[in-house]
Amino acid sequence: LFTATAGAPGTYPVKGYIEMKGNDGTKIRRDFESEYFVTEPMASVAPTMMNVLYAGIDNPISIAVPGVAQQNVSATITNGTLTRRGNLWIARPAKVGSEAVISVTAQSGGRTVQMAKTTLRVRALPDPLPYIEYRDAQGNAKRFKGGRLGKREILAAGGIKAALDDDLLDVNYTVLKFQLVFYDSMGNSIPEVSDGASFSERQKRQIQNLARGKRFYVTEVIARGPDGIERRIPAIEVIVN
Repeated sequence: LFTATAGAPGTYPVKGYIEMKGNDGTKIRRDFESEYFVTEPMASVAPTMMNVLYAGIDNPISIAVPGVAQQNVSATITNGTLTRRGNLWIARPAKVGSEAVISVTAQSGGRTVQMAKTTLRVRALPDPLPYIEYRDAQGNAKRFKGGRLGKREILAAGGIKAALDDDLLDVNYTVLKFQLVFYDSMGNSIPEVSDGASFSERQKRQIQNLARGKRFYVTEVIARGPDGIERRIPAIEVIVN
C-alpha cells in the first residue's frame, strides 16, 4: 500500500523494489516503476433549465463533486441567495445585468477544500404573452393566443392571463389591466377597459353582441412578473367563431 500527499497537479513517478526469499533461501529483488496523476479539485455547477440565471424566480441548479457525498458539499452565491432543496440547489439572483458567482466547497479528510467557482449571467425575465384560458371538449385547459375562438369559451374564461411562451420556463404573470378594442359598422374603434385581469361588464356585453366572424383586439395589456417588473405586452386578435 503506497500513500502520498497530493501536491500540485501533474504526473509523478513512483519507483521502488520488492525483496523476497526464493525457494533456495536466496534474496530476490524485483524493481518496479509506475506513476500517478494529481488533478485539480473539480465540481460541476449546471443550471438545470438554462445557461443563465433569471432574477426574481427560483433557478434550479445541479451541484456535484465527484467522489464526495452531497451532505459534505456546500455552496454560496454572490448577488442573491442559494439554498439546498433535496438533490438540487435553488438560486434567486437579486440584481439584473450583473453576474453571480457560485463557490463550491467540500469537506474532505477533515479539511474544507474549495472545489470550484462558476460565474453565471443574471438576466431579467423575458416578456410574457397574453392568452385566454379555455377548456376543450375533453375538459383540458388550453391557451388561446390569437385566431378563432367560440363566444362561449371567451366569456367562460372571464378575463386575460399572461405567461412566458417558453418550453423551459414555466412562469406566470399577474395581469393588472388590459383593453378590448371593438369596431362599429362605420369602422370606428370602441375601446373598453378591463376590471383588473377580468372582463368588465361593458366588455362582456360587447363580446356577447358580436356576430360570428367579427373580431376584437386585446391591447394595452400590463402584466407584472415575479421579479416585480411591470411590462406592456403585445396585443392579440380574437375572431368570434
